[in-house]
Amino acid sequence: MYRHYIAENGLLAKSSVNFFKLGLIDTFVIVQLTPQYTKKSPQFIKTAMESNFIVGTIRPIGQNILIGRVLAPFGQLQSIKKAFDELCSAGIVDHYEFFQANGAGNRFSLHPSAFDYTTGNWKPSPSTPSVSRQFKTPDVSPEKFDEIDLKILLMLKRSAAVKGEDVALSLGISVEEANVHIKDHVLGGGSQNRSLVMGSFVDFFEPGLFAPQTAVIAGFFRPEDEAREAFLSELLKIPYLNFLVPCHKYFYGLFYFPIAKLYALANSIEEAQSKYAMADTRYYVAPWFSINKYGDPHNSADLSKSFVNGAWKFSTEQFLEDIIASARG
Repeated sequence: MYRHYIAENGLLAKSSVNFFKLGLIDTFVIVQLTPQYTKKSPQFIKTAMESNFIVGTIRPIGQNILIGRVLAPFGQLQSIKKAFDELCSAGIVDHYEFFQANGAGNRFSLHPSAFDYTTGNWKPSPSTPSVSRQFKTPDVSPEKFDEIDLKILLMLKRSAAVKGEDVALSLGISVEEANVHIKDHVLGGGSQNRSLVMGSFVDFFEPGLFAPQTAVIAGFFRPEDEAREAFLSELLKIPYLNFLVPCHKYFYGLFYFPIAKLYALANSIEEAQSKYAMADTRYYVAPWFSINKYGDPHNSADLSKSFVNGAWKFSTEQFLEDIIASARG
């Protein structure tokens, strides 16, 4: 039954989009709301997700801390920071911190040693098993693309099982034209260096699919420079790892796991910290249902609103106006 449900809803295979190839900066931001606006976090999240400024995700971690993923055109990071400075001045945001990715992130499926793919349940195990994985470093130099390519990317992000016939029907183009866009433009004619996607990954964390016993750790880890590669290898051994991206001297990691494994997983992370003499580490733990309370955690704003006539468009002024209005409304 579980396998039929995910197959019918196209939840098995999803494409992981290489946003660098689209000429976007992949940046993570930790936002702490001021006490008087803590209860307004649902409005903050809703407004941010509906805007064309944040093109990614924003998740609540705890009472007043949000972790967002900001995707913006190259050269606009200072404008983004200025917008958050103004939110601080308006008394809505207490403080924020940006972590700019210096490479494309890697998505990972839950390892079969930890998750039973035939039943959709966590596997009972006495400890956190160690697994073998590799971090792939894709080419991040921008490639040319158009509105049709972008729409295809959005379809692939929902399901990597999209066929040329589906694209043609959805976009009102011929099957031949759809296949050219998919194979030559989006997939780069078979060249990994030109592809706008980074393969597919299995993602079971759609709304309603998982019971509340699932928890999430979102963490920023900064090993000493000489221990960077060794620490990366240590993180890759954790079977609950779902997403990992290098952010200059930091790594951002996202882990989904059964709540019963919280202490075992935290212990694995702390052992790695001790072993590699971390310069800085911070991570946030939350039940999965609280993160998913305000919508799909992998939902993204409509990129087509931000890409007009072959160029990226963002309105920081409208973003600020909407956020401030929702917070004070």
